[in-house]
Amino acid sequence: STFANGLNLTAGCYAISGTCLGSGSGTVNSGTINRLSYYSGATALSSADYLATDLTNTRLGVGTSSPLATLTASSTNSIGAIIDQRGTSDILQLQDSGVSVFVVRDGGNVGIGTTSPYLPLSVAGSGVFGGTSTASAFVATSTTATSTFAGGIHTNLLNITSTTATSSA
Repeated sequence: STFANGLNLTAGCYAISGTCLGSGSGTVNSGTINRLSYYSGATALSSADYLATDLTNTRLGVGTSSPLATLTASSTNSIGAIIDQRGTSDILQLQDSGVSVFVVRDGGNVGIGTTSPYLPLSVAGSGVFGGTSTASAFVATSTTATSTFAGGIHTNLLNITSTTATSSA
């Protein structure tokens, strides 16, 4: 059968296999504007005070009623977010217009400007450290490396491998 205008129950209930699924009148539950609803019991519909939507700007808030971005998570007394990846894929990848700019690989290596970090921190491109950088070893590998350490460098080992490297301190 086709019901072009839907079904309008004025009395009784809608039943499947003899089980009444709901009556034709009444209010399911009044809720709070911009809060997501969920079933807190078999027939009880509630709104979550920790999940909010901003339909005008297409935003979801977790722990806030005023999401500031597409996804906003806010916490005052616990960790804001935990990403627990149980497989072998990347744990986290941030992209700019579909291009990966930051990645945390399975195992914990972090890549900035690279999707293949081979050490705990791998940076492809230029970097600026605003304060003193201290390391037990500093290794730069490039065919056209240029390094400038305006405030000096503190290290136990400095290894630069390049055919045309220039460095100044």
